[in-house]
Amino acid sequence: MCTWDATIDGKPAKMHLLDTTAQDPCETRPNDKMKWADGFLVVFSVTDRTSFESARALINHMQRLSAGRRPAAVLVGNKSDLRHFRVVTETEARDVAAVLGCPYMETSASEDYEGVAEAFTKLFAEARAAVKRDRIHSLLNRCPLSTISHIRDTLKSMTDSRARTNTF
Repeated sequence: MCTWDATIDGKPAKMHLLDTTAQDPCETRPNDKMKWADGFLVVFSVTDRTSFESARALINHMQRLSAGRRPAAVLVGNKSDLRHFRVVTETEARDVAAVLGCPYMETSASEDYEGVAEAFTKLFAEARAAVKRDRIHSLLNRCPLSTISHIRDTLKSMTDSRARTNTF
């Protein structure tokens, strides 16, 4: 595991990176280590359809494994510089990412350090948003329904009164 401190969107963050490369991602990955993660950077080669199908299966597996929370995932097509060997189109990969509910980006690890860094930055931002969303969801699940209704009604009345006072 690799650990480092970073600044994402002007806020400090401690990153723990665990490379879980495996031949059969859903069978050989340590599920207990996947459960603690806030996000996943799932990389496939745009020149290898099997790696693309494995990436899709891995994201599905992670989403099932997370049981109630939805960790962030970013699907990354690597080797974008090898256009003449490409077998997975950008459109196809974007469509799959949309179905899986995650952003998609392409890079070339051999030619573009900035693209690789951008993928990690995107993942960290997505993970931070996912953690925040999970905390809110957890708090709302613990609140009685009457409290949630009261909050909603209060916000609605504030919005309505602000709309009335700002109209001419």
